[in-house]
Amino acid sequence: MKYILVVTLLAMSPLLASAQKNNTFADVGVTDLFINNHIPGMSVTYNWKLVNNFGVGVGFQECSYDVSESANDRKYQFTPGVFADLRGYLPHKKSIFFLLGDFGVDIYNGTNATNSSERHNNGFYTALGIGYCYRMTKMGGGPFVSLRIISDTYRTSEYYAAIPGTEHVTSVNGTGAITIGFKF
Repeated sequence: MKYILVVTLLAMSPLLASAQKNNTFADVGVTDLFINNHIPGMSVTYNWKLVNNFGVGVGFQECSYDVSESANDRKYQFTPGVFADLRGYLPHKKSIFFLLGDFGVDIYNGTNATNSSERHNNGFYTALGIGYCYRMTKMGGGPFVSLRIISDTYRTSEYYAAIPGTEHVTSVNGTGAITIGFKF
């Protein structure tokens, strides 16, 4: 099902971004740059340029996060999310440098158990990054590359035997990502 959604969004991207004021960014990338496990991820963002050098938008992403409880037993969960996108553009001849900030929600398949250390609520997704786009088309489309720092803030419930009761623990999981894509 998720692959059908991705293919549909990519197929419709040129139709949605028919005017230069509206852009669609579709990319794939590799996360966990700081660890030896390189995990794939992807995102599709629709962005409206409000003024010449600034745009806002919405997007969909899927990224794998480390959901293991210890560093020795790594397990990853492919996590979808939706986000709001802010982009600043710095045009230079046939190129565009951009700064991006994404803020949204990651959607887990966690449990609602009170004595589980699994994530049981949707996490807060943030990404900050820089990118470079080489304009190839008359409308400003072309390939791009970006470097992002992605974080996911989530809450778990843990039971402690020494202190009877359940504690809610808020944690942050972050990673670096490098992506390549096309701006329509």
